[in-house]
Amino acid sequence: MADVSAKYFGASNARKIDRFRSRLRQLAANHALALRSLRYKEVKRVLDAVEFLDKSEMALLAENLVSLTALKQKISLETETVGGPIDVAFISKNDGFIWIKRKHYFDGKLNPFFFDKYLTGTNARMGRGP
Repeated sequence: MADVSAKYFGASNARKIDRFRSRLRQLAANHALALRSLRYKEVKRVLDAVEFLDKSEMALLAENLVSLTALKQKISLETETVGGPIDVAFISKNDGFIWIKRKHYFDGKLNPFFFDKYLTGTNARMGRGP
């Protein structure tokens, strides 16, 4: 940027150009430091808020973070490693593993016998006895 500016303004004093280049580097370093500090403060605020979320809110947050990652990959040139329907589960010391949101690998409307068999416990409809 210092060289472009010097050329644009017709400056030829190498010492002044070097001082300008040094000043630009210092400004860029200060700006990067300020941005890192601001980013740290914002991330810390979010992490502090997560501490007080209940289980359902944490599950929703996790699902949305995965969705945002999938969207980011879709609109960027990155390889899409995340996407499609999202399963959400919660694991806690007291409750163990709990499904919050789970996709089925088949269409329930096309397979009503599955739900009849496993959800109502009746095998008679399928001709499998009592």
